[in-house]
Amino acid sequence: MKPSGAEDGGSGGGEDMKEEKGEEMEPVGAKDLEERTHSLEVHGITRDVREEDVRDFFRGFDLEHVTIFRKHAFVYFYSVEDASSALER
Repeated sequence: MKPSGAEDGGSGGGEDMKEEKGEEMEPVGAKDLEERTHSLEVHGITRDVREEDVRDFFRGFDLEHVTIFRKHAFVYFYSVEDASSALER
């Protein structure tokens, strides 16, 4: 599946850039993001949640870093596979 305008040179955006560089550019799609995203944003946490709690929740996955804000946290995994698997929790 291609984004609208990619086949017919329409207003899919980025067409001029392709011509300037003289190369075919692929749009960033879901598959692309899956291959390189190794972090998750977790919403709906309470103020008393600590890094330890987040690490306990994701026990079994190799976590690189956890950053906690008021109502959400960013959880960084060492691998894309772990981040993808953790989505199922």
